[in-house]
Amino acid sequence: MFGGRRNNNDRGGESLSSVVTPENPPKAKGGNVTGFDPEGLERAAKAARELDASRNASAAIELIKTQEVTKQVNPLLIFFYVFRLIFCGGKVRS
Repeated sequence: MFGGRRNNNDRGGESLSSVVTPENPPKAKGGNVTGFDPEGLERAAKAARELDASRNASAAIELIKTQEVTKQVNPLLIFFYVFRLIFCGGKVRS
């Protein structure tokens, strides 16, 4: 249809699979061809299960929530501090 009919001699006698297969295929770790190493994900899942089963799980969750709020609030505090420095004559009350 596009360019006419080709015969097997056009590829120099090579099979299609030998032409398509890379010369240095990726080495599989544990049968994984994509190169993704699930070991870190498995460790995180194990740690999450252990934390969930511990008696300190609720305290750890509250600590994580507090840390996240702190991460979100710090840039705002810095912004307002710099804003006051610039627009209030360089004087900032503590």
